[in-house]
Amino acid sequence: MTVRRGPRTVTRDTVNWKLIDDHVIHGTLLDEADIQRLALKHDVKEQALRQASVRLRSAFLKEMVLSQPELFLERRRVGKVKLAEISRLMAIADGKLQKALRILDDVGFSNPFAHAGMPNPADRYREEFENAVCAIDECRRFFNAAESEDLARFLATPDGNKAVDMRRTILCVTLFNLWLDLGRSVTYTTDNILEERTGPLIEFVRDVIFCLSDPPTRHNGEAVKREIDAFNRGVKPSDL
Repeated sequence: MTVRRGPRTVTRDTVNWKLIDDHVIHGTLLDEADIQRLALKHDVKEQALRQASVRLRSAFLKEMVLSQPELFLERRRVGKVKLAEISRLMAIADGKLQKALRILDDVGFSNPFAHAGMPNPADRYREEFENAVCAIDECRRFFNAAESEDLARFLATPDGNKAVDMRRTILCVTLFNLWLDLGRSVTYTTDNILEERTGPLIEFVRDVIFCLSDPPTRHNGEAVKREIDAFNRGVKPSDL
């Protein structure tokens, strides 16, 4: 059975990230060799990179979970619609199963194991079927009550068109704050010859993404530029 730990985030990976298995609870996101290489190339303290790498681990778990309160109303609305459909289908199923149960009362089964002196398995399966029908009826009544009390919440993305790469955004925001702590500006420049977004910060972020992607990928500078613009405007990731 799948364990639900909260609403799934509105995310759509734009990079083939190296993700961490949920059971791996220790260590940093970046390898030690990557930390040393990045620190040397971009004049960043190794310890600052290690701390950022630890903070980023949760965003790179295979099962990424964020509550995103700004989606509460939409998740409640969609959840109510979904639950109404569940209740409708369960009412149909319950009616058919109740009918099957009544028909079953008129049906008997020969014992295929009578020659061995064993009990008829039909008795056990009849009892299990009766219990299952009762359980479904109880579930249906609970779902009906949950619908009337407005308790349902949609766990997935209400609108897939609004999905963004939350892992990339969380990574960028973490690195931007690290950059600010170094007394540097969260800015970029434009290479007029190549017509590309560049600058020390963009190259730093691209190098980190290179280390965290599989296969290693030189991410689009324009995408990092959009993250910088949103960061400087104080825009929430969900609004990107």
